[in-house]
Amino acid sequence: MCGFVGVINFDKGLNSNFPIKQATNLLIDRGPDSEGFFSNEFCSMGFRRLSIIDLSKNADQPMTTSDGRYVCVFNGEIYNFKEIFSQIKDKFNWKSKSDTEVLLNSFLYWGDQFINQLDGMFAFLILDTKLKKIFAGRDRVGEKPFYYYFDRKRNNFFFSSKIKPLMIMANENFSYNDYNIGYFLNFGHFKNDASIFNKILKIPPGNILKLEDKTVLLKEYFSIHGEFKNKHDFSFQNFDVLLKESIQKRLISDKPVGIFLSGGIDSSLISFIASKVLKNDIKTFTVGFEEKKYNESIIARKLANDIGSEHHEIIINEKVLMKNIPDFFSKIDEPIFDPSTIPLLILSRFAKKSIDVCLSGDGADELFGGYQYYSIMRNFSLFIKLPKQIKRFIISSLSRFKNHKLILLSEYLKTDNFLKSYLFLRTVKKDSEDVYDLNNSFDSDFLSPIDELRETDLNDIMKRDIKNILAENYLRKTDYATMSNSLESRAPFLSKDIIQFSQNLHSKNKVSFIEKKIFLRKYAKNLLPKYIINKKKQGFEIPIKEWIRGGLNKWCYERIFDKESYKDLPINQNLVQKIFNIHNSGKRDFHPYLWTIICLLEYNRNFKSGL
Repeated sequence: MCGFVGVINFDKGLNSNFPIKQATNLLIDRGPDSEGFFSNEFCSMGFRRLSIIDLSKNADQPMTTSDGRYVCVFNGEIYNFKEIFSQIKDKFNWKSKSDTEVLLNSFLYWGDQFINQLDGMFAFLILDTKLKKIFAGRDRVGEKPFYYYFDRKRNNFFFSSKIKPLMIMANENFSYNDYNIGYFLNFGHFKNDASIFNKILKIPPGNILKLEDKTVLLKEYFSIHGEFKNKHDFSFQNFDVLLKESIQKRLISDKPVGIFLSGGIDSSLISFIASKVLKNDIKTFTVGFEEKKYNESIIARKLANDIGSEHHEIIINEKVLMKNIPDFFSKIDEPIFDPSTIPLLILSRFAKKSIDVCLSGDGADELFGGYQYYSIMRNFSLFIKLPKQIKRFIISSLSRFKNHKLILLSEYLKTDNFLKSYLFLRTVKKDSEDVYDLNNSFDSDFLSPIDELRETDLNDIMKRDIKNILAENYLRKTDYATMSNSLESRAPFLSKDIIQFSQNLHSKNKVSFIEKKIFLRKYAKNLLPKYIINKKKQGFEIPIKEWIRGGLNKWCYERIFDKESYKDLPINQNLVQKIFNIHNSGKRDFHPYLWTIICLLEYNRNFKSGL
């Protein structure tokens, strides 16, 4: 796991001295073990390495071919690199045992199509110094980041694993993109091809990027909406083979490995299977909260004891959170809405003392239907078929109550189609007043480019969540929290084969009107104890609603009532203050929307001042 930054100008060459050393130093958290540089008349790039596979100098980057023609920077892991190596080992002279060299040589062997061979998480750039072309790509679901900015006026192509190093290299004042800010305030994340700044873009998940003849070309090599080859085997036995293979490959490391154990089905399955692979030589890590209703550490501890893992646990409260907030906001490149990022950051720092690689349950909820709103959507498909008079009566009855959740439910049921109901559930704003001063509709963009939602198959919704929420919220959160502490995170459920398996599994085997994650639960019954199987899904939640009214209240107040927080942001301060006061009164719970706004305000106070 690593980080890279660079600039390329094939047309005019590099006519100024770019601060490559300074920019590369900003990536040291992602790669504390070594640094490397490459430069010629049209390219300058830097790299920071976190050594995981092949710890020798032979695996350092930027990596060049023996003839010096091709140069590669790569962030991530190729889990099937041994299988690929066995296919091409006789075609090249090898200098290392790294997956980086396998990636580079497989590109030379198969050309552009090599990316379809890869099973892993990755963001990479390969430079052809002879033909003056680049080939870059990002993994299927967006586990690893790739930012870029093409300065067409000067023909400079900047790229990086983070935004700040890119800005240092470009030496340009980037303005906010107001539309993208509005999108963030509505959905809690950015689009998978955009950032908070004008001109700074991302390679979308499942895409490759080429720079040829002064033109940036993006092409999708993998689409979650595409057709998947159906193996016609949805047995537990087949899935068992796939999951065990995925976990086993993600345990391969030349550094210590552990598992983030929350006490839910996903991480519990990974921990249980890993304990068998490693013959009980396993480390598990859990973060808990002093508030009992949010604390899953007791269940995690019990499972750790049952599987015989070396268990590590850390309990946090408001005071611990407050100590970590400055560090959190000083390092992020873009606002992150998910409040669980901070405890994950704390857990990652805690785990780094013992391990360099961790396994997580990321992706299982989106692939196998683990969220409550999937069942809500299933029930909504029945509700919209009721006679109009009955629907009006139900909505009218619910709206008479002063309970916030019932008010939200009545607003939700007022939506007249499947698409609108889904958008209502996915927005963090819900029925709150829009604090965003510009009028824009985000509905079509949130779902584009997709087909019409079908009421008969919730897989359509799950696919959109994989493309949007998983990639730009949960995986970005994990990448930031772990890599800020030089810890590599791996997600077994996001293997190429398991993604394919899940997309061929009908949604009726995932979600019913009551049950969620049906297939995965039935599979887990053969492996996990009942106290895990029967536990109500909680997710990695923190008591942010209570903390905003309690220990975080003063801190939030200072941000919301300070005019400087709103500088350059199209946000109505009076409306934000109104929402904050209502939340504090206890009359309504606005914490998802309110925390999204607060994160944006604090980011605005911190980021630019840190450049």
